[in-house]
Amino acid sequence: MMLARLNDQILDCHEHATLARFRAITAKDPVTQKDYWRLEQSWLKLADSLEFAERVSGFLQWNAQRLQPPPP
Repeated sequence: MMLARLNDQILDCHEHATLARFRAITAKDPVTQKDYWRLEQSWLKLADSLEFAERVSGFLQWNAQRLQPPPP
């Protein structure tokens, strides 16, 4: 359940990054362009952070299962 929600959030971040990239490419003003490039990078960094959290969560779940005593 938690991982599915993280996957959705990661996809949302990539969608926002794509939109920011499009706006940067189509912006006429260099300052606005730079702001959108920065915004794209921020969304991508957030996606990377969420992906890392997802991997850590998966590892912790695997490790917790591994440490369970064997069934009688």
